[in-house]
Amino acid sequence: MLSDLPTGSARWLWPNRIPLGYMTLLAGEPQAGKSYLTLDIAARTSCGNRWPGESGDEQGTGVKKLGPGSVLLVCVEDSWRDRIRPRLVALGADVSKIRPLTFGEGLTPDMRMEWLREQLNRMNDCRLVVIDPITAFLNELGGTSGSQGRRLVYRLAECVRGRSIALVMVTHLRGSKGKAIHRPSGNDALVRAARSVWLLENDHADPERRLLLPIKNNFGPLPTGLAFTFEPVGDGEFARLQWEDEPVPASADDLLGDVPQHTPPRDHVLCEAVKWLAELLRNGPQPAGEVQAVAKARGISYGTLRRAFCELNVQSTKVDREGKNFQLWQLGPAAAKE
Repeated sequence: MLSDLPTGSARWLWPNRIPLGYMTLLAGEPQAGKSYLTLDIAARTSCGNRWPGESGDEQGTGVKKLGPGSVLLVCVEDSWRDRIRPRLVALGADVSKIRPLTFGEGLTPDMRMEWLREQLNRMNDCRLVVIDPITAFLNELGGTSGSQGRRLVYRLAECVRGRSIALVMVTHLRGSKGKAIHRPSGNDALVRAARSVWLLENDHADPERRLLLPIKNNFGPLPTGLAFTFEPVGDGEFARLQWEDEPVPASADDLLGDVPQHTPPRDHVLCEAVKWLAELLRNGPQPAGEVQAVAKARGISYGTLRRAFCELNVQSTKVDREGKNFQLWQLGPAAAKE
């Protein structure tokens, strides 16, 4: 009976963003930085470092603070020696706790799944498995479409269910328009089986900035989005992720979703947003997070706000104050004179 099943709150690797014992899906366009993001997650897991967006408020939410843990990387396309390991070193990872997993030829899908399960059983302190990209991994196992693909997805979910291990899968975006939840590529079972789904997208108003925005969360309301930029390391071949402290109050649908039919015409909505943003910024530079929060409270979607940002040619500057990083928005010289 359902009443006999144990209950309890979700356990997290990354509080409110990546759950333990379940699958998380990360989707985005090519060159958005998905692989770099998963390696940053792996590096933090290996060292037990603080997570972006984590605050003292989470001490009372039942989130269990985990120490350093091992990571299993199933990277189908990149070389461990030439690409993955140097990136992890640049990100400050404890590479002794990160193990790459490759598969030899001639293994059936079931044999490969069993090998993955055996590797996890040997890693007593494993906290994270990353499969990048999941579509290539499933294609090698017999395809991403149809019942075979669905069976493989749910077999993957079983590998971590009930264990203190997070499974993060990377995929691309479909080219079609529509709600964000329908955009990740691969078998539809990926989105259904994943308990947490995220979009990583370039900030169109700032090419150097990346937005990590929620698509789905089965454990409660959608968490806030986050933003980061790349900080070159050494000769600039590799980089660290410089996370902003201020949250991004937007979801993936705000950026990718269609405008509901009951909203006013797009040009009217945009004109009102441009007028409001110009008046706000004429009082002087404002923290981007505060502007976004006020805009959301006024019913201005994140997508409309970004279009107003571009129309006004707003300048975004990274600021470091008292150890906190955030973006400061201000009007460009031409707009400020109007």
